[in-house]
Amino acid sequence: MFPDSLSAIVRLIAVTVVLFFASLTIRAQYLITAVSPPPQFTHDDLWNLTITRTNTGDVYSQFYIALRIFNVSGQLEVKTNSATIALSQNVTVVNIGNLNLVKPFTINYYNGTLLQQVVSSGGLFPAGTYNVQFTLFGRPSDGEFTELADYSLQAVVDALWPPMLLSPDDGDTISVPNPILTWTPAFSSAFTGQIQYSLNMVKVLTGQTKEQAIASNTTFYKQNNLYTTFDVYMGSTPLDSGQRYAWQVTAHVGGQQLSTEVWAFVLAGNPAFNGTADNAFAHLNLDPEPYIYKAANMKLHFQYLEEYALPSGYTNLNYKIYDYTGRVTVSSVSGAQYAIQKGFNYISMSCSSMGLQESQVYLLEVSNLKNEKWYLRFKPQSVIQNNNPNPGQ
Repeated sequence: MFPDSLSAIVRLIAVTVVLFFASLTIRAQYLITAVSPPPQFTHDDLWNLTITRTNTGDVYSQFYIALRIFNVSGQLEVKTNSATIALSQNVTVVNIGNLNLVKPFTINYYNGTLLQQVVSSGGLFPAGTYNVQFTLFGRPSDGEFTELADYSLQAVVDALWPPMLLSPDDGDTISVPNPILTWTPAFSSAFTGQIQYSLNMVKVLTGQTKEQAIASNTTFYKQNNLYTTFDVYMGSTPLDSGQRYAWQVTAHVGGQQLSTEVWAFVLAGNPAFNGTADNAFAHLNLDPEPYIYKAANMKLHFQYLEEYALPSGYTNLNYKIYDYTGRVTVSSVSGAQYAIQKGFNYISMSCSSMGLQESQVYLLEVSNLKNEKWYLRFKPQSVIQNNNPNPGQ
């Protein structure tokens, strides 16, 4: 016979072994799994669970789920306990659609981090790596809660910046037929490959907003597989004068798409003036206005106002003519004879004599001795298309 002390030890070991295997048996009857959240998620998005209970007839009658969120350093930042629930089915699914099943939550915060503000406001988690642990607790009607199952996953929030449109400005009126469309680069902290961009442009119809147009109208111009943050419009169909165009850029970052806002611009109308009529002289402007004036019959007639007149005794006109690239094609230094005075403050120029090309857009710059400057944007035309003596109307 064993001594009493030895017998007690043996009995204690036997009971411990029985309880251990009973615990294993109970734990084996419960399983909790979770689905990884999307790239951008909230606290509620984490609650996408499946709980399996193989024996609904055991002694456990009440349950709750504990969610613990640790930062990348292993520090506990948020602990959430669900409401007490009854797992009466073999399989219970919890997701955003039936989240009230496990609410109200009891939430505790640690370390006073930004995550407290995010969770309490229901916002998106900031960029970072989070270790998430779910634990299922249960108790019999006359006992304490004990741990029945657990599941862990790692959730990574990517730092993402979508592209932003730069130019032409939203609502701008442009004067060049081949505008350069520019935007900022997109960014992803998790994506190391080369980001591609696609550009979509549509016409905005009467009564439409630019957002409605980009969402529903037929594509007027589209470019895919762009690796630069700009595109020069070189579509097969020229832009229409006075037409409003909406455009948007989408960045393709791995499997994600990040889109800009929708902007719109208008190509300036081309009001003409009759370059052969005495009352058809265009006025110079202090700024290069968006209107493009048609110099009919390849004759450019313009007028600068009296307050901008040349000083008494100063007869030479200082001018430069720029092409659409900004290059000076003609200036008073190289061709002063092209400016012919037609009266006080009235000047005429022969576009063909200066070698200017028909239907190309040019910018005339006139300056005085004080280096004050005035401008006129124009397009030489060999045929009169409009006899309107008042440009811009």
